[in-house]
Amino acid sequence: MNVTVARTELFALVKRAEEDGVSTLIHKRDDHALLVPLAQFPAARQSGAFPSHALSAAQKDFGDLITRAAQGEPQVLRRHTTPVAVLLPVTATRVPLCPTRPRARARRPQEVR
Repeated sequence: MNVTVARTELFALVKRAEEDGVSTLIHKRDDHALLVPLAQFPAARQSGAFPSHALSAAQKDFGDLITRAAQGEPQVLRRHTTPVAVLLPVTATRVPLCPTRPRARARRPQEVR
């Protein structure tokens, strides 16, 4: 989902993450982040461990939050003071950006006699 659509649907996406455990891949140009339920990143529950943002403020600066998360800095999203979801870099969650292709088999160097 692109960042513009995600920004307008942020409250619904967070609710789906929180209640149904649904993660959402969000992109802004070449930056990719995953909006995940708090249960998938329990370290975010610790106060002050990561940058956190109230949902209304996060909606305003959502593009910047996607960029920061994509660069490896998790962003915690809060409902009032309660953490409810996290934006993570895609690599941290092991979600491929594109379908994996079978790799070509490495050829063994031939011996020269």
